[in-house]
Amino acid sequence: VTPESVLGLTFTTKAAAELASRVRSLLPGVARLVGQDPHAPALSVPTISTYNAFGARLLREHALRIGIEPDSRVVVDALRFQLGYRVIANTAADLGAVGYTPTTALTDMLKLDQALASYLIDPEAVITGEAQLVAKYDDPEAGDIQQRMVAASRKRQALAQVVAEYRTA
Repeated sequence: VTPESVLGLTFTTKAAAELASRVRSLLPGVARLVGQDPHAPALSVPTISTYNAFGARLLREHALRIGIEPDSRVVVDALRFQLGYRVIANTAADLGAVGYTPTTALTDMLKLDQALASYLIDPEAVITGEAQLVAKYDDPEAGDIQQRMVAASRKRQALAQVVAEYRTA
């Protein structure tokens, strides 16, 4: 294959740099095989990148085709955690009252966000549904199981509120 037909993808920038170095060292031999001058400045080059960088490049190049702005950013795990923590630190939801620490709230919020996204469920639907369950079953005289169910609904309702704020952010 010609060099411009090669796509090398890795998980880390360090690995991408190492792969690019190795591939570049092979290019003069490839050029001779395809009948090009190995020292020609116009020698084509392969695409070597991380998965995230390559995905971001595809997003920039084809954003308008899928209805988003070309300057949109891909949200990677580190950014998700930073943004999520910022939202939890500034939320009006009383997460402590329902038993959350900032760390557990962050972990559970990101899991809930992913689950809702996977099933195309809006956080507002969860907030409304859990509020209805609390209104229906909240009874101080109820048994332990019912009280735990109401507590879990309150916890999910607060977390869904934070997911809505996270998505807005």
